[in-house]
Amino acid sequence: MRRLRVSAGLLVATAAMAVAGAPMAHASGNESPQYWNPICLAHGSQNWTVDGGTIPVPTEQLQYGNPYGTADCVEFLQALLGIPEDGSFGPQTNAAVRSFQQANLVRGYCGPVDGIVGPRTWFCLMAQN
Repeated sequence: MRRLRVSAGLLVATAAMAVAGAPMAHASGNESPQYWNPICLAHGSQNWTVDGGTIPVPTEQLQYGNPYGTADCVEFLQALLGIPEDGSFGPQTNAAVRSFQQANLVRGYCGPVDGIVGPRTWFCLMAQN
């Protein structure tokens, strides 16, 4: 079982989002994610606003073979993509990211199809969940 260390600022932000009615993912792993994942966002986040909607997205950029991606954010990404969560950005995750990006090119702010999960892809993934 994982333990979560939460700062006072993160607790205030979490409480504010809960009061505002924003859906949140549970912190313990395999639950269905929504807009917020406190474990991943604790590593850093920024607000992204598109078409009048603002969502905090992770600042962590993920890509295939990236040794710097935290397992927490990769697991959150995998949950958003609906694939098995192992915390490793391997071939299956890479294929799922590219497929998601390709399917969402019509939404102009979601591209390009490069397999890199930066703010645009995070926003699109989180906005649809």
